[in-house]
Amino acid sequence: RLDIREGGPIQEGNILELPGVPIIPVAAAGNASSLDLARKAGPATGKGIISPDVMKVPFTANENAVTAIIKEDFSGPVNDVMFVAAIANIESVARKNPDTTFLLPPIGLGINDGNTSDQITSKVNLLADLVNNIPNLVMILDPNPTLVEKEHVENLNNMFKCK
Repeated sequence: RLDIREGGPIQEGNILELPGVPIIPVAAAGNASSLDLARKAGPATGKGIISPDVMKVPFTANENAVTAIIKEDFSGPVNDVMFVAAIANIESVARKNPDTTFLLPPIGLGINDGNTSDQITSKVNLLADLVNNIPNLVMILDPNPTLVEKEHVENLNNMFKCK
């Protein structure tokens, strides 16, 4: 079971407003959907923590954000090779910077990420293991999903909270 206490490996909130370095999943094409976290973190929204150029680099980490490419195009499915590489890079940067809190959304588990039920279960288990084994990595769950994402996000929240 994942610990949901304050400061534990799972918290709810807006990843772009919490203290720590957010991990932003991006697409290799450098584009983002209208609801995508990458778009919300970009300059057009006023957050400006990632630039369009940074979104095209396979893995970028700085004091503002970590970007991790997990798919070719925002509208396509998660690329499993890219996803595994992103997880390995996230683990590496978190372990090399133990004094920095990294904020991890449920990457690769979006409503449009093209996962089967088994792929969702595998990714939930992988991400749960990651946050349970790296003390400075915190899973951030969105408490206010869009109407379209509501049921999907509630299911993911329940899966993470039951691990």
